[in-house]
Amino acid sequence: MNSTPPPFGDPTRVNSENARAIGKGIGIGCGGCLTIVIGFVALILMIIAIVFVSIRNSEGVNVAVERAKKAPGVIEALGEPIEMGWLITGQTKGEISRKTVRVEIPLSGPKGSGKLYAEGSKSGDSEWTFVNLELAVDGGERLQLLAARPEAEAPAALQNSSNSAK
Repeated sequence: MNSTPPPFGDPTRVNSENARAIGKGIGIGCGGCLTIVIGFVALILMIIAIVFVSIRNSEGVNVAVERAKKAPGVIEALGEPIEMGWLITGQTKGEISRKTVRVEIPLSGPKGSGKLYAEGSKSGDSEWTFVNLELAVDGGERLQLLAARPEAEAPAALQNSSNSAK
């Protein structure tokens, strides 16, 4: 009888040795395919996280949420405390002389949840001016958070143009 071992390992363990070799080949071999894929996915997730965090921390989003938190209708519909969700969609633009925001912000509280629609701008050191600030409460109710300005509070240019038209 021949007592020399087989040249390529134990023939009774061929399947397990092949499986282990294939696993090493995918993770480390072929240029580290699995490592490259995991790295690429991690990079994409990091970019997405940076975008969401930057939108969430933008000045216009925070001003809109603070105004919504102070609105009596929002407090009544959602309860307190009101929390801002992470999946904010839309866009914010920040230039030196003008900043704009047009976003949909998920809000939730102990009584319910909804989506805050905010569209506004800020020029220089002025305060944020919103042309739309509305909460769509889950369940159908829509709350307009911008108070209609009486004619007495309208800008002088608008009053002059309406008076000259008479």
